[in-house]
Amino acid sequence: MNTHKNILYIDEVGYGPIAGPVVCCGILGKHIENFPIQDSKMLSKKKRHEILGYLFSKHIWSIGWADPQEIDLKGIRKATDNSFQRAILNISRKYKIDKIIIDGKYKPKLDCTYLDLYNNERNLKDIKIESLIKGDCNNIYISHASIIAKEMRDFCMKKVDQPFLWQKNSGYGTAEHLLLIKKFSTHKMHRRSYNFPR
Repeated sequence: MNTHKNILYIDEVGYGPIAGPVVCCGILGKHIENFPIQDSKMLSKKKRHEILGYLFSKHIWSIGWADPQEIDLKGIRKATDNSFQRAILNISRKYKIDKIIIDGKYKPKLDCTYLDLYNNERNLKDIKIESLIKGDCNNIYISHASIIAKEMRDFCMKKVDQPFLWQKNSGYGTAEHLLLIKKFSTHKMHRRSYNFPR
């Protein structure tokens, strides 16, 4: 019998690119209507955008970010941990979290305390964290968290798309992207601590 009442499911996007933030989305598990499991990486941008409104309306969700400057300052692993932590904190202010399930193999290091809705201090280390390999393909909540995180990150990148074609390359170090960096230099959205040709 599962005694965990509030399970938070989390996925992140943006770990691998050379530009843009890393974004985590957490979804509080609850019963929802039957809906297919779809990994954001397997969906077209049009399809992700079409179902985004449904996901917003059906889920209790939160977002955590780490921008390129934080990534440069603290490193991608620590910055990603921080974005996980922010997603958790944003939702835990209103809801008690009993357990966290994260896509992939890695468990983030959470090292702060927070105040819950009743101003009772609680240590994030007390919350059980599990990793689920291929969770974005096998768990509906992680799948939906993946879609929301991807769409939120794409929206951020779209605002400063030119001349680097981030809507096309998502900030990854493609040959075309690297040529554009050589031509126009780097932007504040680039992770300047990364070793890529300029």
